[in-house]
Amino acid sequence: MRRGVFCCGGELVGRTTRLLSSSSRSSPAASAVLEATPQKKVIQRAPETTTTKTTTTTTAEQPVAIAVVGGGRMGEIRCQHIARSGGARLEAFVDVDPSAAASLASRHAGCEAYVALDDVFATKKIDAVWICAPTPAHADLIATSARASAHVAVEKPVAMSAVDIRNAYDVCEQHNVHLTCAFQRRCDASYAAVAEAVADGRVGAPRSIRSVFRDHPAPPTSFLRDAGGDPFHDIATHDIDYILSMVKQQLNGSSLDHHPDEVWACGTSSTRELRENGVYDAATVVLKWKRGDALELCATLDIARGSAYGYDQRVEVYGTLGNSVCVTNQPGSNVALNDNTGTHRGPLVHSFPQRFDQAFAQELEFFLECVRGNATPKVTSHDAQLATIVAEAALQSARHDTVVKFTRDDRNDELHLRYTPTTKPPREEPTTRHAAAAVSA
Repeated sequence: MRRGVFCCGGELVGRTTRLLSSSSRSSPAASAVLEATPQKKVIQRAPETTTTKTTTTTTAEQPVAIAVVGGGRMGEIRCQHIARSGGARLEAFVDVDPSAAASLASRHAGCEAYVALDDVFATKKIDAVWICAPTPAHADLIATSARASAHVAVEKPVAMSAVDIRNAYDVCEQHNVHLTCAFQRRCDASYAAVAEAVADGRVGAPRSIRSVFRDHPAPPTSFLRDAGGDPFHDIATHDIDYILSMVKQQLNGSSLDHHPDEVWACGTSSTRELRENGVYDAATVVLKWKRGDALELCATLDIARGSAYGYDQRVEVYGTLGNSVCVTNQPGSNVALNDNTGTHRGPLVHSFPQRFDQAFAQELEFFLECVRGNATPKVTSHDAQLATIVAEAALQSARHDTVVKFTRDDRNDELHLRYTPTTKPPREEPTTRHAAAAVSA
């Protein structure tokens, strides 16, 4: 699945990548290296430079012509928002299943169905592509779009590993197009307001962050077992990216300065079938920053599948002023019954399409501004890579019941991620697909 590294028989298997800021890719001195050894990964931070870059844009007077790739819930959601937007035009829908492509395209006037993205570029003028396909297909689709001078928005994660993510951003930079990663909390009004309050010092220096992500409804066991069983990469990355973005604001840092110093995680399985397949459906992640006067912070992430009471999405930040700021849950309705047994309300909103509907709309509008040259993506290459690396650290911590420590070598400007693999076989043995993903990088 989405692995930067994985464990096999208690040994850490890794690969080499380079983390490079998009503004300094051509400078040899700005290169950065991430290596995985049997007990260590190394990331060398890329220094920031300031350069001027010209990016392909489209005029504001013309609707942005967009092709959506990949069906499923997110593909349908993106198509609906594009069709409703006055600034965009849904030109094409691509799916490897011809009937699925035809079915979705038929529901949107002017949209044509395709089974390959190359065919779209051969027949239409496309300004941008929104990728909702499975993660293993992201890298090739991003490269195909960039070569056609189309800006790209992609569902998280950008690609299968940190090295693939870096390569995806690099190919877009090479072709002067933007790459936007859809971490929807960046565009949600409530989450953005909390981040703004923290940045403005309303709580003082943050000392504690607590986030809750309890999914609803519970996905089928077959999905968890065969495709989406890793809660750290699949759902926790939204909160990981959001928390990292607030820490980055606090540190006023560039590149990888906002990495945590320690990651600890544990996971549980609610059924025998999930346990036998090494799949967690609930987990806790603790991230620690120990930077002295600059930052002392502990963040706790509570993640779970199958909430019985609706889609539970919360976050609270507590600071040195004794103040806190939080995002509370959205009710499914504002109706409440008061009787002699108390106050009774219905469940929370059903799931993510309802909870983040406005965030999805805002993501699209912000992406259109990027395409027109009026904005730059909120999530940088380093941001996207670090979210994946921290999620991987949490996965390895849970598998091996150990703390993953991030330490800095200032002499070489390197960041080391260390932990001791267990001597017993890991809880989840990597599949052939996992191994192939690692080797291909």
